[in-house]
Amino acid sequence: MIQYGATWAPTGINAEELARQMGGCVEAKFGSAQPPNVDAIIKNPDAVNGQLFVMVTDISQFDAATGACAFRGYWDTQEHQYNFDYAGDNAFFTSGDGFTACPVLSGIDQNDVVRVWALSKGSKSYATQIGGNTTVPEFKVLRAQIIRKA
Repeated sequence: MIQYGATWAPTGINAEELARQMGGCVEAKFGSAQPPNVDAIIKNPDAVNGQLFVMVTDISQFDAATGACAFRGYWDTQEHQYNFDYAGDNAFFTSGDGFTACPVLSGIDQNDVVRVWALSKGSKSYATQIGGNTTVPEFKVLRAQIIRKA
């Protein structure tokens, strides 16, 4: 429950109405999403933090290790027949709350090819299964469209 100070008054708007009103703002932003400059983002993901991109990703890992609201994928400006043709060979994608509430990813599975409208979150470092550490671009998926199911 949210606590309010004595000078704060409730607005009378519920969460559903707020989402409906804000939806128009978010929808307008999708039209301004640009294809990513893959090489520039690979070299310095933090330089594009906060920018909105439309890209294609071939999902390489979407399992218990990534969680229900996150996946790793190959990514580029367009779909490719083979995952090794994608210019971006590894990125981390999240959606929703990042844990369990991510309706945007409903119906999407590992090995699917998906067009995403995603907000850059800069870089993310994580430990690998072989004991190393890697740093990759991170994106928050705001909208997803399945291009090809596995």
